[in-house]
Amino acid sequence: MHVYLKSIFLFFTNGKNLVNRFFK
Repeated sequence: MHVYLKSIFLFFTNGKNLVNRFFK
């Protein structure tokens, strides 16, 4: 379960970086 949450967190941070790069 903890690994699942960690993977979601990594996915969320990666998506955030992609969004920032896309809008910049």
